[in-house]
Amino acid sequence: MRLFAPVPSARAAEETPADRDRVVDAARAFSLVIVVAGHAFMAVVAWKNGVPKIGNLLAAFPWTQALTWVFQIMPLFYFAGGAANTISWDKHVVRGGTYPNWIWNRTQRLLRPLWVYLIIAGCIAALVTALAPTRIAAPLMFLTTQLLWFLGSYILVTALTPIFHSATSDKGALVTFALLLGCGLVDALRLFAGWPAAIGLVNFILVWSIPAYL
Repeated sequence: MRLFAPVPSARAAEETPADRDRVVDAARAFSLVIVVAGHAFMAVVAWKNGVPKIGNLLAAFPWTQALTWVFQIMPLFYFAGGAANTISWDKHVVRGGTYPNWIWNRTQRLLRPLWVYLIIAGCIAALVTALAPTRIAAPLMFLTTQLLWFLGSYILVTALTPIFHSATSDKGALVTFALLLGCGLVDALRLFAGWPAAIGLVNFILVWSIPAYL
């Protein structure tokens, strides 16, 4: 299986179906660029006694937290992703395709670049851990996979597309309210009812399902 099939941009534009929604593509590309730039800007590595301490700008300078209300871009990514998945699902159904084939193709396309990243990151990690003491290498290597959480969340939200699609516009307000209620319930259980903090992981699906559903 080929990981990449390089295509010149001009040829790619010519071969792009006329009915493809370029606005959705642009929204997804824009949000990804902002996410990468934002995390690069936020990352802070302080060296204390020769050992790296990982932090972020939001914690070091609390006033910057207000900026997240302006630069919080992940909802746009899930919103555009929800639109793209719905368009893809509609076309797949028209062609007589099945759900397992659809979710497999969507997941495969999403994860293909991940394998390339993991191979490169793994080689770098092996080199760093071989040359540097564990107390120095471990904090730095932790960052190589920390931000991949969104892939799992996005795949699970994508898998819900047919369910969201079946919730027609007359049910839209009800479904949105139910998702919001679910988010609040999860937080109430972990913050006030003494449930294990791990239950908060459920909100990685419920919270991001809201913009995807909308």
